[in-house]
Amino acid sequence: MVFRAISIAVLAASFSLCIKSNFMHSRKRAISEAFLLSDSVHNLTPDNFNNSALENPLPVVVDFYAGWCPSCPQMNNYFSEICAENSNLYCAAYDFDNDEAIPARYGADVLPAFRFFCKGEEDESRRIDGALPEEQLERDILDFLEKCD
Repeated sequence: MVFRAISIAVLAASFSLCIKSNFMHSRKRAISEAFLLSDSVHNLTPDNFNNSALENPLPVVVDFYAGWCPSCPQMNNYFSEICAENSNLYCAAYDFDNDEAIPARYGADVLPAFRFFCKGEEDESRRIDGALPEEQLERDILDFLEKCD
């Protein structure tokens, strides 16, 4: 009888974890897909990162984000709006869960993280880690654009 009660408890806990895992995976995918539907933000992967971010003739801003990051959706919205208004800027997003090696290379260990690239080189003095007001993000991006030209 005790064995049966333990078995039922283990089964219930496993079922609960499975539901939670599926929910979190679905939420992450929905956040990622909604962000990447923006025409002004390009999706980066390990395969296209160097070509898109480092070999691009335009100034580049990369948003490192993850579906499990609580402040990423709001920052992604701000970023998309700013990018839509600045055609002389290449805006890109990199899902941290694709591969952690590229975010690690650029010290993106706090999400969201924004990295700025001018003529193939990262401007490390402009790194943004964590959430900030939309006005500040816009100021930082516009200042970068002005200095990169």
